[in-house]
Amino acid sequence: MVKRGAWTIFVFTAGWLTYAFSVMAFQTSSLGTLHVRTVPTVNESRVVIASSRYAFYVEGMARDTPLHFIVDTGATNTSFTYEDALRMGLNLEGGKERCFQTANGHSCGIAVIIGELRVGGIVLHDVDADVHKQGKLHTNLLGMSFLRRLKYFEFDGKKQMLILAQ
Repeated sequence: MVKRGAWTIFVFTAGWLTYAFSVMAFQTSSLGTLHVRTVPTVNESRVVIASSRYAFYVEGMARDTPLHFIVDTGATNTSFTYEDALRMGLNLEGGKERCFQTANGHSCGIAVIIGELRVGGIVLHDVDADVHKQGKLHTNLLGMSFLRRLKYFEFDGKKQMLILAQ
């Protein structure tokens, strides 16, 4: 009986400590009702994004400029609003124009390469992106030019969460 009781206490304590340390490992920021958690591990960084009205919004940073994105797996490239491109100090003069089909129809923009793009603890370099013409895009899109370079990204339908991992 003593062995069984000791084992129960050990399992309970180990479980509680695992839970406590996993909660402490999360660095949480919020944007309205959105919660983004960065979970550092030994060999990767994971970002867990909670769904907000069936969309996944995340905060990021490029060229030392804080940015807001919607995760868009249907977008070939990461895309920036014209206004955020100006805030980042991107030089759009003489850039290569690209046209693309969007959910809202045909659009064109300027092709750019972002030297460093951060989302939580994930950092990617030289990310292909587009800057849409003024007034044509209202929210930055974190597209496949960022997502396909991750170790993985997955959707948890039960919890309505998106997990990005580098």
